[in-house]
Amino acid sequence: MVSANREMVVYCFDTLIAHYNSEQAPPPAFDEGQHPLFVTWKKVVNGGEPRLRGCIGTLEARCLINGFKDYALTSALRDRRFPPIQAKELPYLECTVSILTDYETGFQYLDWEIGKHGIIIEFTDPDYNTRRSATYLPEVAAHEGWTKIEAIDSLMRKAGYNGTISESLRKRIRLTRYQSTIFTMHYSDYISYVRTTRELTPPIQTPLRSLPPEANAKLHSQELTFGKAFLDLEAFEKLPSNSSKYTYSCDGHTFNFLIDNGFVFLVVADESVGRSVPFVFLERVKDDFKQRYGASIKSDGLHPLADDGDDEDDLFVDRFSIAYNLDREFGPRLKEHMEYCMNHPDEISKLSKLKAQITEVKGIMMDNIEKVLDRGERIELLVDKTENLQFQADSFQRQGRQLRRKMWLQNLQMKLMVGGGVLTLIVILWLMVCRGFKC
Repeated sequence: MVSANREMVVYCFDTLIAHYNSEQAPPPAFDEGQHPLFVTWKKVVNGGEPRLRGCIGTLEARCLINGFKDYALTSALRDRRFPPIQAKELPYLECTVSILTDYETGFQYLDWEIGKHGIIIEFTDPDYNTRRSATYLPEVAAHEGWTKIEAIDSLMRKAGYNGTISESLRKRIRLTRYQSTIFTMHYSDYISYVRTTRELTPPIQTPLRSLPPEANAKLHSQELTFGKAFLDLEAFEKLPSNSSKYTYSCDGHTFNFLIDNGFVFLVVADESVGRSVPFVFLERVKDDFKQRYGASIKSDGLHPLADDGDDEDDLFVDRFSIAYNLDREFGPRLKEHMEYCMNHPDEISKLSKLKAQITEVKGIMMDNIEKVLDRGERIELLVDKTENLQFQADSFQRQGRQLRRKMWLQNLQMKLMVGGGVLTLIVILWLMVCRGFKC
């Protein structure tokens, strides 16, 4: 069994430093193999507690050399939780490599040991009926001083669940435990190792982003200029939320974005190509992508790019395999779309104009429809008001008749009372004059 060792950490430092210097890293001094792996960067300042600066890896088996090369850079530069590590931070860094082994399915969510096992949890979010998953490496719970339940609850939050965590929900968790071997090295130890074994100190050039534009043009290749622009701009965070298409120009190139239902499609092109060709390319890619994978994205079943349909495989592992299988399966399609767009510029230009006209007509039609609907709503409102007025008129007429009848009855009652009073008075006077009924 392969264990994490010093040469693996040295290779991670070599890879990061080579990235800053725009060079190739020295060949690794460890044997090739295939294992799940993680690379963790921490920063130690003034002898304090190491603070996490990036941690990314894979739960599926990867070739160790390519895996450490990829994840040394990904964890240092593209962990979304942290800003990219800069070259000036190197003297304060320590690197930890982890080789994961001994995957086992737990009987329940407490079937693991703190400090010995890393854990992967999978559960269904009861609020959104979606499946969630996340992992902690073996050293995390012990380092944080958590109990098992505290670690599980924290991992559920890491997976994106924001609802109430109940015991019944914990019992529905599917837990996979694993073990790991780790090796940690500080940058100062790395320098000492390099001086001893290679009789030199790795040079650290000024970070790319601190150089003036003219120096960048002379010292670095076009590919690195693309990377500089993309990282310095933090392009994805600057995308306008109210636009489906967006273009950013930099160093004679355009970064063209197409946003559709949470997916961001990007192509980098020379400014001389214009805007129409890149966006036609992105439209073709988007339509092809949605046709191939759109249905599976909305379903809870096995993704078509996951490794296989074995029910025993971990969902978390399958998700990590999707990115690599996508490159293998969809990469040739990207090439076909790009070649078509570059070989038919006139046709694409005409098509773009036609689409623009269609979009304009569609906008006018939608505006007219909205006006008609708005007018219809106003007519309906007028009808409602008319009906309400008619109802009020009928009610007023009915109340008028009732009031007239009531007043007539009151008038009749008054007349009867007055007439009765007069008649009584006449009878009394008659009796007084005639001294009874003898007249």
